[in-house]
Amino acid sequence: PLFADTVECRSQGKFCRVGACPPTFAATGDVPRGLLNCCSK
Repeated sequence: PLFADTVECRSQGKFCRVGACPPTFAATGDVPRGLLNCCSK
């Protein structure tokens, strides 16, 4: 099951990953509940 914020993150063309985003990506928020980062490409 995906959290609502995770779905929202992916719907915006972004992705979620554990830990910091790669240097070429920008962190746009924490999802879900601070366990993952929402990274914009």
